[in-house]
Amino acid sequence: MADDSSLSDEEPMTPADPGAPLLDRSRARLRLPADLLNEALELAEIESMVPVEPRSSSQAKGAKGAEAAGRLANLMVGKQLDPIAAEVLQVVNKASLMVAVDLSYGPDSSAATIWATPRQAAVSNPIDPAQVELELSPVNQLPQILAQLVVLRSPDWVGDGAMSVGVETLSEALGKSSRDEAIQVLAGDGLDTEQALLILDLQLPEIRRWRISSSWSTEHDPEGAELRGLDAGPSGQWLESTTPGENGQQGLRTFTPLGHGEGMSALRAVLPRNWMGIPLKRRST
Repeated sequence: MADDSSLSDEEPMTPADPGAPLLDRSRARLRLPADLLNEALELAEIESMVPVEPRSSSQAKGAKGAEAAGRLANLMVGKQLDPIAAEVLQVVNKASLMVAVDLSYGPDSSAATIWATPRQAAVSNPIDPAQVELELSPVNQLPQILAQLVVLRSPDWVGDGAMSVGVETLSEALGKSSRDEAIQVLAGDGLDTEQALLILDLQLPEIRRWRISSSWSTEHDPEGAELRGLDAGPSGQWLESTTPGENGQQGLRTFTPLGHGEGMSALRAVLPRNWMGIPLKRRST
């Protein structure tokens, strides 16, 4: 019986080269080396614009397209891209919403990218930075996908309220050699000892931090939004924002606690409710 995850309807195919492109047709998941992404996208775009008949596929693609087709042989059915591979790639080509998700935890970091049309999304969250993995998903699942990417969970504890501190004040406090000295600096910004200790805890290097930035097409210039958060475990989960200073005043860093169920609302706010289907300029992973 044929394996639906293969490129062939007759038998499973395993590339001899572990770095060769792979397509899981049953899940609409495509994996390919990062240096092949642009060629794959260009080939998918060429095939979407140029009819196969009456000209041959090689005539339609030209020399550059033919070379790309050769490197992407594992994704080809005859002289054309597998329809599912082409569909995944075309979501990236036609994306009118792009979302970048960056996650850091101590010295480790990872990045994921989402491309979306008003109907479909292609999510890339590769474990190996040398690979690109794209998986189709309904666009209405984007908040849940973001929650998975930033590892959103129920907080261990919820803070009493937002805390703000001057950017320069916080920098000065972090430069002190002892926590007592740092607390004294923060106290000068109106923070009590409990708040000062909590803000210092939120600066520890082992805190898991995430950033989501999105941009989408409109009738005029693209619009965008950004959301930053951190998971401090026993010290709660927080949104973090910076307000620039005005009239010679220093900027403010504000930490807002995420209560139970508030995380999903925050993630939805970074996504547009509606956006134009005009493709944005493609952005690499």
